[in-house]
Amino acid sequence: MRLWRLLRQCLVLASRLQNDELREWATQELRGYSAGADRPPYRKRFFTNVLGNFNGGFGAVMKNAGIPQFSVPEPLRDGLFHAEVREGVAQIEHLLAAEQHTLQIPWPADVVGLLQQRPIYEGMVLMEAWQVIPATAYSSVLSGIRDRVLQFALDIERENPEAGEARPDQMPIAESRVTQIFNQNFYGDHAAVATGGRDVIQQVTTSVDIDSLVATLRELGIHEDEQETLVEAVREDKRNGSSSPGPKTRAWLARMQNGSIQLGSGVAITTATDLVLKLLHVS
Repeated sequence: MRLWRLLRQCLVLASRLQNDELREWATQELRGYSAGADRPPYRKRFFTNVLGNFNGGFGAVMKNAGIPQFSVPEPLRDGLFHAEVREGVAQIEHLLAAEQHTLQIPWPADVVGLLQQRPIYEGMVLMEAWQVIPATAYSSVLSGIRDRVLQFALDIERENPEAGEARPDQMPIAESRVTQIFNQNFYGDHAAVATGGRDVIQQVTTSVDIDSLVATLRELGIHEDEQETLVEAVREDKRNGSSSPGPKTRAWLARMQNGSIQLGSGVAITTATDLVLKLLHVS
């Protein structure tokens, strides 16, 4: 499914949940973020390399030469060597459709003219310059959106499986609870449990809900055989009296974290691990 369609579904869900935060987020992801708007963590500002073309005397030319930060007046460095992805998802998908490894943001002509007065390379004059943006900076934004929508939908479904079908005059989940779930997934560190790797698995605090576990594995696009393998691992570890994820469960989680278990398209390993750990009640 194209991501802009998924975001439109989020607008419908926001209406049924009567949640302004989800509606505003989905709208901004569709239209793009203005210069002064707050951005979610997956749209962080990042450092970029800068390249330029130079001309010199007697026909000398330098193409794609790196421009160091120290050669630029300090007040200008942040804006010329950092970038952020503010475009809406349709524009991002259009940029990525070209299948280029990098994209470019040209420096303004007045900046180039200013730096022509203070040579970066001896005997060479800057003619044009541009920031080099890796395509992954854009694709990671799309992945971040998909991951959070998936996790939010699963959390809402656990609160009320009928929430997505609520009538306009119904409040399927308390407004404060929806806001809490939204902030946790879209602006919180939702992957904090998973990023530490398998060694963060410490303790199971209560019984595992097998039905919810299987439903989540299915939503993550995990093959039915692997679903059954994890369920059996959890049950066998429990039969053996393990008070924490035992060797069978740990082995399955390790395989998922190293990429041996195939996930659905667009689902990040960290997100999948986080969801499974939550269902295993790992603390």
